[in-house]
Amino acid sequence: MFVLGHIYGSFAHSSRLYHGWKQEVRKEARSGRRVWSQTGFSALMSMLQYCYELGIKYVTVYAFSIDNFRRKPEEVQSLMDLMLEKIKSLLDKESIVHEYGIHVYFIGNLVLLSDQVRAAAEEVMDATAENSRVVLLVCVAYNSTDEIVQAVKKSCVTKLDRDMETIQLVDIEENMQMSVAPDPDILI
Repeated sequence: MFVLGHIYGSFAHSSRLYHGWKQEVRKEARSGRRVWSQTGFSALMSMLQYCYELGIKYVTVYAFSIDNFRRKPEEVQSLMDLMLEKIKSLLDKESIVHEYGIHVYFIGNLVLLSDQVRAAAEEVMDATAENSRVVLLVCVAYNSTDEIVQAVKKSCVTKLDRDMETIQLVDIEENMQMSVAPDPDILI
């Protein structure tokens, strides 16, 4: 990140796709060990620190796609358990979100998450709502197609409520969950 900032100049929004870890998660689900997942979470925390130091205001992490719900039930449950553990750790007073003033948003179709994970995500969003130095968008139960569908639905409801004749692009953009941040400058 440091090198990228110097090569390309400053940027305000960095996005990170976590890809290629399916085999490791399957191994962990079978063995009950979470070594690789802990390493991934530590890497995310380090990346947040670097983004803060570089002055990157917005960070998006694509952590769990809606498509991941098609996995074997034990894999999904293992990932939900891990997600719950890591989300709760963000509430610790010593966590990086408090240290660096990070406002956390969970973006996605959160009703698909387990009740415990959804409640923990909402608790973190409430606890960090006043933070403003960095904005972390965690995309869970997310894909862009679903986000567009949901935004169009909300726009249609608004249209009916306000007796509008047409829906404009700006109406859909305003109803996108990702509208809390500018478009990413870089995708890693």
